[in-house]
Amino acid sequence: MLNPQTGYLEVALRADGKTIRCRVHRIMARTYLGESDLEVNHKNGRKTDNRIANLEYASRRENHDHAMQVLNAIWTGSKVPQSKLREQDIPLIWEMHRNKQSSSAIGRYFGVNHVSILNILHGKTWRRESEALGRLSPRASPYRTPLTR
Repeated sequence: MLNPQTGYLEVALRADGKTIRCRVHRIMARTYLGESDLEVNHKNGRKTDNRIANLEYASRRENHDHAMQVLNAIWTGSKVPQSKLREQDIPLIWEMHRNKQSSSAIGRYFGVNHVSILNILHGKTWRRESEALGRLSPRASPYRTPLTR
């Protein structure tokens, strides 16, 4: 089954009354490439292509470098797997800030730490979305950027 959140194919395995979800590429690599603590890299970048010829073990750094250099992948915004925020949240964050809500209150609303909100307001993260709203100057430094209201 395709996991829509990750883009990987997964299967549910049941043993001793317990069900666990396993990613198909991990099963294939473990079966045909042997045990490893390394990540499994899809050479062609297609998460659903689980042929052995397309799989290899790689360190986290090698996997990341492969994605950036070979596949031209750039993870920004909601494409970052750990991101709790989405592009459509940024205008509301700025609106809440404009209405004098604290970064802690905004963070609680979105389920993120107040530092994540401050990073948005200071242009350290979600910069393109903030610039598109006219909240940050495109040429301003991402650090120590004054807040605009």
